[in-house]
Amino acid sequence: MFILQVKSFVKEGLASEFIKVASLLVEKSRQEKGCVSYQLCQDQKNPNVFTFIQQWKDPDLLEKYVQTNYFKELAARCAPLEKKASEFTFYNVLI
Repeated sequence: MFILQVKSFVKEGLASEFIKVASLLVEKSRQEKGCVSYQLCQDQKNPNVFTFIQQWKDPDLLEKYVQTNYFKELAARCAPLEKKASEFTFYNVLI
């Protein structure tokens, strides 16, 4: 089992639009085989910084998920709202 953290940096004034699109992504992603949990968090100090925290059973299932049409479509809708590329961090769950 592992956790994927994706930090997104949204352009000024576009946070509410980002949340709308990201909410669709979270809702559908939670139904994916292998998805243990999937959350969207907003930074308390900077409301234009968001972090997706995802827990997956298996890397192969995550790979299948990112190849789905809905993921590609929603990720493409989020991209123009971001001011720079997202940061990805993977963690192994130990305990």
